Amino acid sequence: MTPRAARRPAGRRGAPQTRVHLLTVANPLRPDVRRLGLRDVDGYLALIRKHLPAPLRLTFSRALLTVEEDAQRGGRRDDVARARDLQQALADPRTLAIVASNGGGYLSRVLPRVDFGVLARRRTPVAVVGFSEITSVVNLASTYAPGR
Repeated sequence: MTPRAARRPAGRRGAPQTRVHLLTVANPLRPDVRRLGLRDVDGYLALIRKHLPAPLRLTFSRALLTVEEDAQRGGRRDDVARARDLQQALADPRTLAIVASNGGGYLSRVLPRVDFGVLARRRTPVAVVGFSEITSVVNLASTYAPGR
């Protein structure tokens, strides 16, 4: 084991924290992809992976990244799936960071479904990064010792 690896916080069964989870719990991603001049979600993911240093790995839910907004039916219709995605990222000790792909609406329906108490049981730190409506997730995570 190299000295650098020895200093890295361990996750599940001693595995290093190498997971950077891309979260899309608020607005759908497609409009942002177009604004960035990218063709599709795969182009967006390729751009992120290109700039993500080894040994970090990108994780995400493809279904949540590709969802379409239905403004006439309350925006998004996948509250349970979005809550589960956030919950799993918070609970997985291999998750080094949770990065919101965007901000926007519809998050307030998800938050009551997430048990932030999993952070009280974490032994490894987790950084939560985002803006706009995601700030509530950042603030909630930071109330726990592992939250950054």
